[in-house]
Amino acid sequence: MVKKTEYGQNAPAKHPSILDKIRNIPRFESAAIILIIILAIWYSYYRLTKTLEFSPEKLYEKTFVEPIESIKDLNGASKATVGFDSWIRFNCPTGVTLRNAKEFKPYVAEAGRCGFAEKYADDRVLHQSINNYEYFVRSENAVNNIVNEALLVNKNTHDYFYRIRGL
Repeated sequence: MVKKTEYGQNAPAKHPSILDKIRNIPRFESAAIILIIILAIWYSYYRLTKTLEFSPEKLYEKTFVEPIESIKDLNGASKATVGFDSWIRFNCPTGVTLRNAKEFKPYVAEAGRCGFAEKYADDRVLHQSINNYEYFVRSENAVNNIVNEALLVNKNTHDYFYRIRGL
């Protein structure tokens, strides 16, 4: 029988709410659903932290051709907020080659020196004459991926500063 409103119209059928549906789930199924949700959250957190792990050695090996044994004084750090920002500094008297060197373009050295001075404020190598430096940059702007790389080279001391940032 169809229920009528006070104005003689058919009343809309009452649909069970989400809470009513949840109350009708047997307890063991509710526990299983909660367990699956907890495991999914834990797995997502685990994968995210593994992805964001940083090591100066890994960044060097990913970026440069020469073996890591050919450099000295490697140090670096990383910061991940909205995107990521990682940087390394090292010395190599024999020189290094970028894996994708053809994609890097020369740029104004003062811009690079100022950028790396943020990360290495007390580094005396960054306070030499601007003519001692070469600076190269690379940008990759895809739909959901923006990556900027920079390499600052002090030609006199053979100190290298590399930075990669992105979203």
